[in-house]
Amino acid sequence: MKLKGKVALITGGTSGIGAETARLFAAEGGQVAITGRRRTLGEALAKSTGLLFIEADVRNQTDCARCAQTCIDTFGRIDILFNNAGIVLLGTTLDTSPEIWLDTFATNVHGMFYMTRAVLPGMIAAGHGVIVNNASDWGVSGAQGAAAYAASKGAVVQFTRSLALDHARQGIRVNAICPGDTYVERWR
Repeated sequence: MKLKGKVALITGGTSGIGAETARLFAAEGGQVAITGRRRTLGEALAKSTGLLFIEADVRNQTDCARCAQTCIDTFGRIDILFNNAGIVLLGTTLDTSPEIWLDTFATNVHGMFYMTRAVLPGMIAAGHGVIVNNASDWGVSGAQGAAAYAASKGAVVQFTRSLALDHARQGIRVNAICPGDTYVERWR
């Protein structure tokens, strides 16, 4: 029970890496809230694991503030934030429309920024907290045919570094994970 007594908020928690992380955190004794846009998946996961599902879109700053507040109202605090929500829309620079570029950054970068801003004050007040940002190996190495995605995940890596430096003295640990290609349900 490594997470007994800890409260975790996981964005993009209705499927893939987020859902598996939520299951693991709950199995390790954590109190878990997940966010996501897909209500049916979120409610099913909540029912099967006993976690809290909050329907939300991380691209919306108000949704992020509401998620953080709902988690705090329910569990009293947030110890761990896993910024996992993300989208992968493939294409070279010329194949990527401005709309796809903007949506990729809105989800993968702005959503992370919004949720972090919503959660961070409580962590600072408590004098501790953990933030884990889901980047990608493509955010470090780049990737052919994934201009928007690789660029957005590179931004996540740098945001994570800055966040860690800004808040280390306040007891906040911030790290990024950079998984390689991950088979998820939507690729079936």
